[in-house]
Amino acid sequence: MSSENTANEEPMKYQRTVMLVDDDDIDNYVNRKTITSFGFADHILSCNDPVKALEYLKDETLPKAARPELIFLDLNMPRMNGFEFLEEFAKLPESQRKGIGIVVLSSTLNMFDLVRARSHKDVVCTFSKPLIKSNLDHLNNQLLASTQYRPTAD
Repeated sequence: MSSENTANEEPMKYQRTVMLVDDDDIDNYVNRKTITSFGFADHILSCNDPVKALEYLKDETLPKAARPELIFLDLNMPRMNGFEFLEEFAKLPESQRKGIGIVVLSSTLNMFDLVRARSHKDVVCTFSKPLIKSNLDHLNNQLLASTQYRPTAD
């Protein structure tokens, strides 16, 4: 079976929630469209302020379905950068972090930053912007190999 879609096939859709954390609204728009186009997630949260994203994650009244399974995180942001976000995320109680992986999605060319990001325990992988189908395919294969995600037929 191939992961390629023919002209008559719809992309496989997954029941998952993801969060985009990037100060650039255009990047969030493009990433949202990419994720939606390839059926990678059925619910996408966008936040252009990492502090507000952390506040959202700290909300203990959020139902499980409203918690993201993945966070696509930019590294270069003005109020709080991606590394500061990772530090604050790591301080959250286990009950609020459990089941959330972080994908660093950045335009940085600094290899030190990418190595540093990859070494963080909550980072699943790193990709360069823009997000593309092959990145989602790679990530999806990683997730399917390690969890019990169930595709939906819509």
